[in-house]
Amino acid sequence: DWTDNTGYTINFGQGSFTISYVNLAVDTATVKCDGVVDDITRSVQQDFTAGAGSLPKAFQKAIYTEGEIDVGGSSSGNVYGDVSAGSGVDDDEGVTFHDDIEENNPDAEIPTPIWSFWQSIADHVITGNKTFASGTYSGVYYITGNVTFNNNVTLTGTIAALGTVTINGQSNITITAVAPYPAIIAGNRIKINGGSNIVINGYIITVNEIDITGNAGIIINGGLVAVGEVDVGGNADIELTADESYSPGIDGFSGGEPGEGGIGLTNWVEVF
Repeated sequence: DWTDNTGYTINFGQGSFTISYVNLAVDTATVKCDGVVDDITRSVQQDFTAGAGSLPKAFQKAIYTEGEIDVGGSSSGNVYGDVSAGSGVDDDEGVTFHDDIEENNPDAEIPTPIWSFWQSIADHVITGNKTFASGTYSGVYYITGNVTFNNNVTLTGTIAALGTVTINGQSNITITAVAPYPAIIAGNRIKINGGSNIVINGYIITVNEIDITGNAGIIINGGLVAVGEVDVGGNADIELTADESYSPGIDGFSGGEPGEGGIGLTNWVEVF
């Protein structure tokens, strides 16, 4: 119950800031902050909703799919974090699930990418297919076709591709998302096959299937989200760890199974 919150003023450096409430109710609040230095004032405010599930359930899991999860044939690996599947989970071989497994989730529904959003924020808009040659890249890439990788690629940012994203037999690839955006969004499949020394820091999301098979070493810090099957079988080693710091925000997506608990919030805005 937020109705008994009170404001305050704190001296800070050569000025001060004052917290006040434009609106207070049991489970909603509009918080305003006025910063003052000399005779200059700047103000920002933000809306909060308690119990709103600030993230869809898909962005709170190590693996979330409307289909099934298959780890068959992997010689070793670990999944740290809860997993949820609309169908079954094959957890009998190789890979060890360390946290909760939810099978046959009747409400399984992933958030749908809003492609116009990703195009609007892109630093690089590419019509057709894109191959990332060896090198270092940064920013949000919006690609209307398919994406492939060569060896020795480092990308800091996001790939939002309408087609298939493929890493096939390549090595020394690192993709690190920048919050609050995911590492990869695909309108078709995501396929990471037969590679080695692959590190992905961020969420991997597709409205089709995820196929991560036959790799000699792959580390994912974030999560896997798919409409179809998530296949992480046949790997010599796979380490998947759910990491909240890489959870995508709700911007750029619609729908999805609501998350549990949490506090929903709008982006802060400057007011005068």
